[in-house]
Amino acid sequence: MSKEIENFNSNFDDEILDMAFVLKESCLGASKANKDKYYTLYIHAIALKNIASNEIIENDNILIQKKVKETKEYFQMIKSKSIARLKVKKEKNTHDLYMRFLLEDIIDTNYKDNDLNIILEKYSKPVYYKDEEL
Repeated sequence: MSKEIENFNSNFDDEILDMAFVLKESCLGASKANKDKYYTLYIHAIALKNIASNEIIENDNILIQKKVKETKEYFQMIKSKSIARLKVKKEKNTHDLYMRFLLEDIIDTNYKDNDLNIILEKYSKPVYYKDEEL
């Protein structure tokens, strides 16, 4: 494993968690700094469910990340406004707005969960706004 990936992964716990995530619209992104050899993949979510404990957390700032050589397969596999079951590691020091996770493995990109589906449906509903002046 490269030093760049090792340094990035060292920010996360060793324990691998089995979680399901409600993914946002336009949930996927990637960036690469000039000197970096690998892309940083970003997956944005609005809710998660710990499969083992059944605990659900709603948070608009959930971010799943991974250092990758190529991004194409992730962009083909992961779908916006869906529920995905992933193996992840939690960030060691969380002192900011985001809940960050390291992506270890993709289990199911079309995961079915009644509790999370309610959150996804609520998120997917159109929002109507009527302004009397316009």
